[in-house]
Amino acid sequence: MRASSIDIHPNATWSKNGITVAGGHGRGSKTDQLYHPWGLYVDNDLTVYVADYRGHRIMEWKSGATNGTVVAEAKGPSNGINQFEFPVDVIIDKETDSLIISDLGNKRVVRWARRNGTRGDTIISNIFCWGLTMDDNGYLYVADIGKRKVRRYKIGDTQGKLVAGGNGKGERLDQLSEPHHVFVDREYSVYVSERGDHRVMKWEQGATQGIVVAGGQGKGNSLSQLNFPAGVVVDQLGTVYVADCNNHRIMRWPKGVTQGSAIIGGNGSGAQSNQLAYPTGLSFDRHGNLYVADHINHRKGFDLQGKNLLNFYVTSWEHYRFSSEVTNGFCYYLNRHWVRREYDTGRRDVYDIFTVMKVKVTQWIDEKLHRIQSYPPSSELLLLVKKKLEDILIHDRLQLIYIKAKILSHD
Repeated sequence: MRASSIDIHPNATWSKNGITVAGGHGRGSKTDQLYHPWGLYVDNDLTVYVADYRGHRIMEWKSGATNGTVVAEAKGPSNGINQFEFPVDVIIDKETDSLIISDLGNKRVVRWARRNGTRGDTIISNIFCWGLTMDDNGYLYVADIGKRKVRRYKIGDTQGKLVAGGNGKGERLDQLSEPHHVFVDREYSVYVSERGDHRVMKWEQGATQGIVVAGGQGKGNSLSQLNFPAGVVVDQLGTVYVADCNNHRIMRWPKGVTQGSAIIGGNGSGAQSNQLAYPTGLSFDRHGNLYVADHINHRKGFDLQGKNLLNFYVTSWEHYRFSSEVTNGFCYYLNRHWVRREYDTGRRDVYDIFTVMKVKVTQWIDEKLHRIQSYPPSSELLLLVKKKLEDILIHDRLQLIYIKAKILSHD
């Protein structure tokens, strides 16, 4: 939503127990289900639009409805103009009455007619896009997690203007590590949630560096820390609201304070009405009600029926394989894009995470690396994989494990 519509009383409180406004019937592709929802947008009439990440679709839920409507959908993951692959965010462009969608898997931003649209138009391509927002002048802001920057675009402009980051990966105030979600306030200051550095940064208009407005004290669960911040919204007073994803809570940080408060969740990961499981998207309606994309519980809001199905990120490494609770969607994306490009023949093999990380890696070790068995297993693997795979670091959270197509190939 746009900053001009967010006016929250400074002493406002929210119920600790929420209600389900979308999903809540387990994961799936039915119209009363969601499959790992990520971003969301609440319109003035309280209609909720959801980027259904693993469902490869955008869902519309009217206020009070028990079923949603598919307003933009892929017939399976693909890069066709009318198809999506892991959409992560959605907003509305009021001027054109269209949806603007972050199509992460296809590395593009798509505009889709909101009324009876059957296909979209790619407005920005070749961008590892994540969060989206729009200011009152109709400028679009896009978080580019691949190039670690946020750019502002006038609709129709494909180049954009740098407004945050762009100085490589790092913790300096002129850098962004992994920009996820983005918000712009009435003064056109840009707020960026950084999952890698566990902080929210504010970049004033025209600034060459930002300031930390939430977190920034390392990963943790104290009131001065964040753990993979996701959705971010800022009210008229400069109070920051952020989905603290891996702490399963929504944090509120008034302007100028050194620690925040948990206004929702914070009771561990779960599906009870006072719990969240890896919250991601965040939005307010015009009445000040808070909407949360409860990623693992496949719901928006609270008080849902659901189950904590799997951890969001890889957290352990054991005997040359990942934990069985690894995110399948992450691996699925890697397989579709990297494995299929590895084979010159055009053959495409898609493996699940267990096959990839246990069978394929173990096979590769047995066939290629048996000559160095005297080294400690973890050190041996990390060293050789790093050398083999040309130092391509996928994510710090993977404990310096390097992954690329060749580790999945049969060469």
